[in-house]
Amino acid sequence: APAGGIDQSKVTLLSHYHLDDFFHWVADVWGYLDGEGREYALLCKGNGLLVIDCTDPANPVLASSVAQPPGHEDMKDVKTWEHFAYACQEYGDIVIVDLSDPYDAVQVGAIPQGELCHPSPCNFAQDGGAHNIFIDDLGRLFVAGVHFRTVRIYDLTADPTDPQLVGVYSNEYNHDVYADGGMLYA
Repeated sequence: APAGGIDQSKVTLLSHYHLDDFFHWVADVWGYLDGEGREYALLCKGNGLLVIDCTDPANPVLASSVAQPPGHEDMKDVKTWEHFAYACQEYGDIVIVDLSDPYDAVQVGAIPQGELCHPSPCNFAQDGGAHNIFIDDLGRLFVAGVHFRTVRIYDLTADPTDPQLVGVYSNEYNHDVYADGGMLYA
């Protein structure tokens, strides 16, 4: 590998998706594989979520999009559990999107912004929200970058459209998290 970088000699750009018709920045991308083996890219584009069919990598196609209410232009991160996507906003709800038909993705729930601070509820309209989320293989949603220096932990297994809070870890601000084997890394 070249000094200070990754050897890109075996990487070939097959295509790219133009965002000209959409919000001007993308904060995060996550992959989703549906039950039929089709591959999708989930893009947080600031004011919504794009579901892009990448099954033919040379010809990506916009399958659907889920817009956010006006004034919510800070979608930061997205992860999946089963056929649901969870997308967080720095100052807004965690949006729950049903991907059972990626060409007709639809919001089916949310974790309200006011519940995303500790202690809850928040005292100010600008409080709450999240910068980063992670879902482990046990169906636990870890919410980080929330205001008031906490990581909030939700169970997705009982009802993925209505996650239940099962724990709060409080120390200092955690910008990003990863969980594996029952351990949380922040």
